[in-house]
Formats: sequence, structure tokens, C-alpha cells
Amino acid sequence: MKTKTIASSLIISFALIGGAAQADNSPFKGVYGQNDSSVTHEQVQADLQQAKNAGLVSREDTDNVAFSAQTESGVSRDQVANEAAKAPGALSDLDNVPFQG
Repeated sequence: MKTKTIASSLIISFALIGGAAQADNSPFKGVYGQNDSSVTHEQVQADLQQAKNAGLVSREDTDNVAFSAQTESGVSRDQVANEAAKAPGALSDLDNVPFQG
């Protein structure tokens, strides 16, 4: 019985020590409340305005490609539906659209 009491006392004391070590909720000291740069807000704004005037700053999506329509295939919807119905493993109900939930 005495070993159970000692063991549980040790477990509780380690848990309390670990909790106390985690109690410091302050943010990382090297990041907040420190100005690592000697550049002022006004200088940054002036540099940004110069870059905008020079055309170096853009808000456009560089990956956006202009839409280009496909050429007409000459095949009607009914022809495509008939070919799909003939394919192996085709759905028996062509009007059934799954996962509309």
C-alpha cells in the first residue's frame, strides 16, 4: 500500500512540475514588441508607391489564362449519351447524378 502511495505522489508531483513549466503563455520574446528594422512606415509606403508607379506591383492573377472555347465536335448530346450507354460499366439511369447532397 505504501508503494502505491509513493508512486501516485511521484506521478502527481511530476504532473504539477510539468504543468508549471508550461504555464508561461507569453509569446516568443524575439518576435513581438521588437522593431528589427530601421525603416519607418512612411519609407515603406513611399517605396511601395514607387514600385506601383514603375509597374512592378500587380494584383492580377498571374496563373489566370484567358478562356478559349473548344471547337465544335459535330456530335450531338444524344449521340454522346447513346455511346455512353453502350460502354461497359455505364450507368443504366443517365439522369441519375450522384452526390448532389
